[in-house]
Amino acid sequence: MPYATLTAAALDNRWADSPRPTTPQGWLDRATEVADILAADAVERDVAGRTPRDEVRLLKDSGLVTLLGPVEHGGAGQTWETTYQGSRLVAPADGSMAQLPG
Repeated sequence: MPYATLTAAALDNRWADSPRPTTPQGWLDRATEVADILAADAVERDVAGRTPRDEVRLLKDSGLVTLLGPVEHGGAGQTWETTYQGSRLVAPADGSMAQLPG
């Protein structure tokens, strides 16, 4: 998939109208979905050396960057274990992006 197509998909925020996961497994499923999106053109993006603005936005839109935040402050209230598992799911697709949730 070319970079422009991934960018359009990333900017679409497919999760805008769906509820945030409430269980660790729900968040891990979300991380798998993000990994699939990132994997589509990770090599091309790396070779091009582009600034990962759209990829960071994808992580924000998915809610993965809020995994450790307290629920009362808009976070997901998840544990370090779930956060690490989510990062490990994203890492094979894009190691740089996998570092952000932790």
